[in-house]
Amino acid sequence: MLQTLLSLNPPEGKTILAVIGFAGQVLFTARILVQWFASEKAKKSVVPASFWWLSVFGTLLLGVYAWSTKDVIFILGPTVNLFLYVRNLLLMRPGAKPRRSLMLVLPLAAVVLFSGGVAVYFSAEDKHILEWIPSPFWAIVGLVGMGLWTLRFPVQWIVSERLGRSTLPPSFWWMSIAGAVLLTAYAMFKVDWVFMLAYALNPIPAIRNLMLTYRKPKEADTGSTDG
Repeated sequence: MLQTLLSLNPPEGKTILAVIGFAGQVLFTARILVQWFASEKAKKSVVPASFWWLSVFGTLLLGVYAWSTKDVIFILGPTVNLFLYVRNLLLMRPGAKPRRSLMLVLPLAAVVLFSGGVAVYFSAEDKHILEWIPSPFWAIVGLVGMGLWTLRFPVQWIVSERLGRSTLPPSFWWMSIAGAVLLTAYAMFKVDWVFMLAYALNPIPAIRNLMLTYRKPKEADTGSTDG
């Protein structure tokens, strides 16, 4: 699919890829709004199944756009996290049981190694698929930001496996804020509007979810005092 799009006339191909990228970002924005609305309604931070379905389809679309940018940093996120989104959907099925074994890390390690191998293969000089960042400083900013942004889902996954249900712990939101800030700065350096819009507004719902999460114990204490 990507090769077909890239084979079109440059302006036409770029326009179609930009539309695909923005469509993927619309789905990612929608997942945050759906999760935010569900959390406000429940008066606590929750994660509905629609959050994960929107994540799956948004990742597929944004992944196509990310490959077209030839930027290894933007490619890593969609490559790794798709597996975790599907796993969370499985955890939301009735009868899901908690798993506390460290063996849970093995499937994730396999996915990371596979995606890393794919990136190394396509970054071979004769393939001309990926390009690196000329500035070491912005390369570090981008890698650290993508590391936080991507690793928040493995952290979320391990917590969810231990609880036997899909949940978004506070650490997920803290990593979201730090990762979004760094990736927004990196996208501004690259002058990539798709990824600027992808990350710039994410700290807002993340902060609100942290407020809902940390407010819960206080409400419980107040209730017990009044009783």
